[in-house]
Amino acid sequence: MKIDDFRKLASFTFAYSQEDQQKIYDFLRSTGIDPSNIYQELEMSSDYVDTHQDTSFSNAMVALHSHTFYEMIYCRTATNVEYLVGSRRYRLRNGDIIFISPGISHRPILPEQMDGNYVRDVVWISQEYMTRLNEMFPYGPVKNEEYLIRTAGTHWEFLGDMFAAGIREKEENQSGWEPMVFANTLQILIYLDRAFNDRSVGTMQAEKPDLMGMVTAYIESHYAEHITVQDL
Repeated sequence: MKIDDFRKLASFTFAYSQEDQQKIYDFLRSTGIDPSNIYQELEMSSDYVDTHQDTSFSNAMVALHSHTFYEMIYCRTATNVEYLVGSRRYRLRNGDIIFISPGISHRPILPEQMDGNYVRDVVWISQEYMTRLNEMFPYGPVKNEEYLIRTAGTHWEFLGDMFAAGIREKEENQSGWEPMVFANTLQILIYLDRAFNDRSVGTMQAEKPDLMGMVTAYIESHYAEHITVQDL
């Protein structure tokens, strides 16, 4: 299901409270959709770039999932939230940016009790968009094996404003908003590539691998084989 169609169907922009979240889960179940797996089912509405803000609450159900498109996540509030990307697990802070390539399994790990909510700005980028960028600019944006960079307290903090600008353009829906989001995303990608290569900043170190990380890494490297519970 395309994300814009899903939002119209559910008649919500994002949940404002835990009660709203429960209503959304109940609605999804009534339509035959597993709430924990909704992120795996969602597809891009645009051929190039989609952007939106999302909110999760304590102990929200988010299953391990992957996409056919690129995903950038800017963490607005992320108290006590961890994030699993591939086999790496990160402890998030406000201002962190996560960059996830197609086919990489990922999910937030939300505690049963959080001080506040997990709020993030999300940008989805199609492979076609990235292919065209690489054709126009052979150096290509964000060619990096790292997944997360910490912008708080650095000269890259302004990237948070750029994520917000893209969402504002889409929500206001004024003439020319789509090319504005397209161009804004290109600027974010260029700045993010510079930030990843900025030695004065440094990328975020992953936590020590835990059991979940090792299981995920095994699945990623053996997905074409017959995997048994015993193997895992």
